[in-house]
Amino acid sequence: MSSRFLNLALAGIALVYPLSVSAADLRYKEYPQPYDQASQPPLFSWQGAYLGAHGSFVRRQHDGGSDNNTDLVGGLQVGYNHVIVGSSLSSVFGAELEGDYLGRSDAEGRAAGIPDQRWLASAKLRYGLVFDRTLLFVTGGFATTRLTTYENEIDKDKWKPGYLLGAGAEYALTDKISLKAEYNYVRFGDWQGTSMPGFIEKSDLTNHIAKAGLNYHF
Repeated sequence: MSSRFLNLALAGIALVYPLSVSAADLRYKEYPQPYDQASQPPLFSWQGAYLGAHGSFVRRQHDGGSDNNTDLVGGLQVGYNHVIVGSSLSSVFGAELEGDYLGRSDAEGRAAGIPDQRWLASAKLRYGLVFDRTLLFVTGGFATTRLTTYENEIDKDKWKPGYLLGAGAEYALTDKISLKAEYNYVRFGDWQGTSMPGFIEKSDLTNHIAKAGLNYHF
């Protein structure tokens, strides 16, 4: 009787033990966690408005020559980007307003026939290609500068229109801040100056501008 009871007990243990081991395996086995979009860091988007500041090196040339001055100046920019999402690359169409204070007032230079620029403003369009957090772009548009001329021993200020062409790159440092580098060629055409009383000198005025700045994206 006792041996029969022992055999039944051993059979019961043999039957229950694999089930308990399988249950333990199921309890501690790791399964893939479902994708939680809210927990993932958002991708940077170039879409929307931005505001920023920049510093520039400005080289002035007239009639192919230079006035031998490369000035470090500063300015502000405001713009808006519209992103078009593509199958492989996204593109950006944008518009930007920019202003620089050149801070130059040189009566002796004007008397020698050197253009005196105080302000520079531009309204331009941008087109670029997006490579993750990097934007490569070309730009072009309208530019104007405030010139001081010397006529009949009197300084006269006027705005001179021109056009702008350029290219650059911008990189998103954070989800709100981007760093940009840009080159602009600006041509204003004929400029009139006085190198001596009664003598009017004409020259073709251009600017070469290299700039770097920061933008805050809203």
